Amino acid sequence: MTARRPPVVLLPGAFGQELVYWNVWEHFLERDGFHVYPATFPRFTLSDHRASAKLLAEKVEEVAAVEDADRVALIAHSFGGLIARHYLKFLGGHARVAHLSCLGTPHHGTWVSATAPILAGTRQSLPGSPFLVELNDPKVPHGVPILNVWTKWDGVVIPSDSAILEAPEVENRVLPYAGHWGMLVSRTAYSWIRDALQESPA
Repeated sequence: MTARRPPVVLLPGAFGQELVYWNVWEHFLERDGFHVYPATFPRFTLSDHRASAKLLAEKVEEVAAVEDADRVALIAHSFGGLIARHYLKFLGGHARVAHLSCLGTPHHGTWVSATAPILAGTRQSLPGSPFLVELNDPKVPHGVPILNVWTKWDGVVIPSDSAILEAPEVENRVLPYAGHWGMLVSRTAYSWIRDALQESPA
């Protein structure tokens, strides 16, 4: 008997909202038989990532109840990956998540965030911030497999190798010739993540 696929929650990055952010991926995922639920966060994902992670926890419980599923899968772009990782590590999310995919996430920060220091989310995303030091503590595992997709041509995650995540549960893949937003329309990135999801039963 074929294992049931987990429902998928899509996490946006900065300026993310439901109308246009994940349109291409949502179409692909639904075409391939996944049930998809976009998430949104306050202030276009630029508010406190810890607060957004609590909202993510509520969203996951809501989706799990609707789908009658023990676990969901998360796909996160940019800041969404930081929110997802905080949820997994510090809010018990590892018990509710089958798999996390990250696209262009500034795991070790980005200097672009220095352009908007007034916002909590950008302050937390500066290299060396207390939030990132805590998030990247190797003594606290994520508890789920992670596919981390990054690109040398990102342009928003600066330096680009700040998007690499080194941990035993993480597989890093570099996407050629794609920018930060181009990942959201990349068929190559989609095929990698689709295949990972198909191997992650709910």
